[in-house]
Amino acid sequence: MIAQGEQLVFKGFRHSRRSGFTLVELLASMTIMIILMGAMTSTMLIASHAIPRSEDPAQKKLAAMDVVDQIAGELFYATSITEETEFAVTFTVADRGHGSIGPELIRYEWSGTPGDPLTRQYNGGTVVTLCETVESFSLEYDKGVTELVGPPAVLLLIRNVASLDAEETARRAVFESWGFPVQVISPSELPALFDAALARCDVLYVPPTVTMIAMAPLPNNVPVGMVVANNLVYGHCGISSNAFSYVGEGIEIADNTHPITLGYPPGTLTVCSSSQRIAAASMAGLAPGARLLAFETDNEGGDLVSLLTIEIGQPLSTGEAANGRRVSLPSGDTQFIFNSLNAAGLQLERRAIVWAAAPVVYAGVRIRVQPTGSSVSAAETATRILNMPKVNAP
Repeated sequence: MIAQGEQLVFKGFRHSRRSGFTLVELLASMTIMIILMGAMTSTMLIASHAIPRSEDPAQKKLAAMDVVDQIAGELFYATSITEETEFAVTFTVADRGHGSIGPELIRYEWSGTPGDPLTRQYNGGTVVTLCETVESFSLEYDKGVTELVGPPAVLLLIRNVASLDAEETARRAVFESWGFPVQVISPSELPALFDAALARCDVLYVPPTVTMIAMAPLPNNVPVGMVVANNLVYGHCGISSNAFSYVGEGIEIADNTHPITLGYPPGTLTVCSSSQRIAAASMAGLAPGARLLAFETDNEGGDLVSLLTIEIGQPLSTGEAANGRRVSLPSGDTQFIFNSLNAAGLQLERRAIVWAAAPVVYAGVRIRVQPTGSSVSAAETATRILNMPKVNAP
């Protein structure tokens, strides 16, 4: 029992609660937080430097690559090209379901002035800027030929549409007898009518009745095949700067692997039923890209070429690259009588027209864009054109 006045003391554990951190713990925590925040700041600073800025050459190059890829991607599907310059291209693509009905018209352009923008226009609408400031932009067009389908349409250049002379009439009659559609045109009707007529034809035939003065307004490097039976205009057409002729009945075949001379044995080939003045070009001043098929028959030094071809893209005597195939024929002297050609001579004429008439097409385009500020930011690519649209199509 507990006596009166005594106190009862219970022994055991005493419980208590802590309401915060000690000073030491707070100091330690703050130190750790400062270290972590410093590390995070350094990481963010390093990462910010790794992000490309709009003025960085690498960022500009990426943007330029996007631009050339976009242009190439659309040109790949071009069905026609209506404008081709170094700084601009206008073309159509098939309806892609973008809201328009029928072919879609696309145009890319740069003014040619450094610092100006590169733009795109769709179906004649708003001009949209693709690259704000461009140091340089260039387009280079690769052209080739494709197989001719059907008989070649011939544009026969004559002196006077209202009155064909005997030689012009004879050539036209022979061409039409082969099933070749023939359209005649005079240099006096140039340039608008000539351009329209040329767009409807496959080959331009220049007979010896057209003078150099009359030929002068003509473009000397038309974008179609050209058969030149006129030694007076060799210089204008880029065949040779020196033209001659010789009297004879034949030519000396030197290359019988070309489609025009294929199958003829090397040596003399009689092409006329009587002696004629046969047109020839001198080796001096000849187009660098010429392929020599036949020479003069007497072969005095072998310096007169009576039959030659120039493939598209090869250099002419004018220094330009040929925009279409070129053929120079023996029947190109003003005194040559066309009806004197025998079967072999006529076959050469026919083969020359067919070979030269192969349609000239766009095979590809090389594209280069350099944004302003850095040469290393330039981007370029090349694309082929799937549909190979015809050059100078109407």
